[in-house]
Amino acid sequence: MRSNRIALASAILFVAIACRDNVPPPTAPAVQRAASPPGSRQVSRSHPIPGEWVVQLKQGTVNPRGVMNALLRGASGAILKSEHLDIAGAFVLRIPDAAASALAANPNVRSVSPNLTLQFATTQTSAPWALDRIDQHNRPGNGTFSYPSDGLGTHIYLVDTGILTDHPDFGGRATGDVSTAGDNIGTLDGCGHGVAVAGLAGATTYGVAKGARLHAVKVMDKYCIGDVSSFLYGIQWIRDNHINPSVVNSSLQFGGVVTAIDSAVRSLINTTGIEWVQAAGNNSDDACNYSPAGVTEALVVASVDSFDIRTAWSATGSCVDLYAPGVDLLTTWYDYWNAPNVHNALAYGSGTSFSAPLVTGVVASYLQRNPTASPATIHSFIISTATSGVVQSPGAGTPNLLLYQQPTAPITVSLSGPTSVRPNTQCLWTASASGGAGALNYSWFVNGGSVQSGPSTDLIWSLSSASTVSVTVSDGYQNGGQASTSVTVSSGAPMCRF
Repeated sequence: MRSNRIALASAILFVAIACRDNVPPPTAPAVQRAASPPGSRQVSRSHPIPGEWVVQLKQGTVNPRGVMNALLRGASGAILKSEHLDIAGAFVLRIPDAAASALAANPNVRSVSPNLTLQFATTQTSAPWALDRIDQHNRPGNGTFSYPSDGLGTHIYLVDTGILTDHPDFGGRATGDVSTAGDNIGTLDGCGHGVAVAGLAGATTYGVAKGARLHAVKVMDKYCIGDVSSFLYGIQWIRDNHINPSVVNSSLQFGGVVTAIDSAVRSLINTTGIEWVQAAGNNSDDACNYSPAGVTEALVVASVDSFDIRTAWSATGSCVDLYAPGVDLLTTWYDYWNAPNVHNALAYGSGTSFSAPLVTGVVASYLQRNPTASPATIHSFIISTATSGVVQSPGAGTPNLLLYQQPTAPITVSLSGPTSVRPNTQCLWTASASGGAGALNYSWFVNGGSVQSGPSTDLIWSLSSASTVSVTVSDGYQNGGQASTSVTVSSGAPMCRF
């Protein structure tokens, strides 16, 4: 049974063509070139789990727990699997299929739908280039990736298949926080998908937000199986345990609309102030038809190739917010089943699964500079700064926008203080700066000569003759701004007061 499940996971995840018996030693990175098996670009749909149903109560139901318990008592043979009333107004139960339809007749019930398995929104192939593409508006690339901030102090929650915390490219910033999947390997990634997604969001070499903390919220087990319950439990855990500023990445989706999932994601965004970044899917279909890609409050990401052409398998439609690179991306990898002792492996992959974490990394970078920004503000920033009009064949009703990571964060500086002073009398000049990333340094000059440098926004200084007082403000990312003022010296000037 295990081998069949692994084969299925390989068909929708990475399929390595390197020799399985020739595993590189742990000291040498293993780069696995992933090949797409026939038909694997059309990802298989989610499958209903026999005998399991998701019941969502109507919004505003009085005493929802009491209603749930009454429904359970009245349904012959019903067994509660999981309860998610406060995040989605829903619960999952095991009940004979014939009895499930009767639940929908209750006036407090909004919907009764099958519990579905999760699926990956990804296909695979080869060659890294994405970071070079997103820090400029137009092709071709210049071989570099410049960024205004690296996400230091921010938290990325990865709703996925787990992680390998000691992969060297995570730089000690990755943690396995929780598993809702119920296998016996904790938060370790048995599928490789979560490790690959985390790498593009925040790995030191291959990720966008190279300083962010990476938190694994594992909702699929080592056989690459998850469902509505495990996904909802993951959302609840984030709600109860997140550390702001934070952003969620979801590169998983269901093979249809699950209203309880959409409600939970929407609730998380609206009640915690966390933005949710979602892969659009690889089904060549309207993203609105799949959960959670239909949540309009989320940032939903479709895929382009290295020529800015929308990939044929990418979902499109009005629920998509923007495109990002999603073909031939080099990232971190872990092969739990075949190379469990290789902890520094790399792999190439394609899919909207890998487009989404690039957006997530840009969000983390923005949050470092704007830690109290609301999801609506973040959403607006990502959309307003995206490159417009470059995506070829974007699809009907799909915004023609491509992710853009501003290479620098310009610093604007103003300078206040006296413009006429008495000779050899100490006076105060103050700089005010906006923009930049992280801690700012203020370098003060009088007539071009350096007189003070450090974090202080103030200069206290005396002048003996007419001079130019100036300040240069810089951050740690080669962003800078400057302001100056001309000061005359006269015995009749007003006294300085500070």
